[in-house]
Amino acid sequence: MPAFLLDTLAATVPWPAQTLALIALAVLFSAILRGFTGFGFAIASAPLLTLFMTPAHAVPIIICLQLFAGLTEFKALSGVAHWPSVRRLITGALIGTPLGTAALYAVPPDPARICIALLAGFAVVMIASGLRFPRMPGRPATVGIGLTAGLANGLAAMPGPPVVAFYMALHFSPDMVRASLIVFFTMCSALALAGAALFDLIRWQDMVFSVVLMPLMWFGTWLGHELLKRSGGHWYRPVSIIVLALIALAAGWKGLSAYL
Repeated sequence: MPAFLLDTLAATVPWPAQTLALIALAVLFSAILRGFTGFGFAIASAPLLTLFMTPAHAVPIIICLQLFAGLTEFKALSGVAHWPSVRRLITGALIGTPLGTAALYAVPPDPARICIALLAGFAVVMIASGLRFPRMPGRPATVGIGLTAGLANGLAAMPGPPVVAFYMALHFSPDMVRASLIVFFTMCSALALAGAALFDLIRWQDMVFSVVLMPLMWFGTWLGHELLKRSGGHWYRPVSIIVLALIALAAGWKGLSAYL
């Protein structure tokens, strides 16, 4: 790592070395989950990082990591994605993201942690239910799902739960689902970054910290994809359900402990 990045990091981050190591492990684990499942980074990293920092610190870092990683894949995947659904979802997310960002600015850390835990729990229920749509939902319903994802995007950089449940309920090929999710998440990250900048919730130190963490993001994504290929895809659903359930419990306990 370049010396100037180390000096900048040491001068700007408010965490001791042990906490920084745990943050790095959280990012690496979340990136592995992203590489394995195709959608897990924000869902995993938001509750994990909020174990060590406030959501207002965690969210800008997650946004930057999601955006930087997604941009490297965007061109290749945009030709595979299902653009009619992506456009409708983004329309809703355009409305919901600034509302969620305003809530992040106003909501105290512990209630925000509880919201994050509930979102992760929602993802577990939806993925485990095996819900299937008989046909593509109409425009209003799809925009509404995008609106819900936008609210989660602005509040916790977690647009995943409603959108993952939506795409997994459609009769699309795995390649189209994965491509559509990554394209949508990358666009949501750009929206969330703009919203965070508008509300003055992102600092230049967050950008530097994200750049420092990017090698872990890339390595973890690669490793997760390799594990997925070696497993033949048979374990991705149960692994996702178990991991997300544990994350929801951990973040929920930390949020509720303030009231117990």
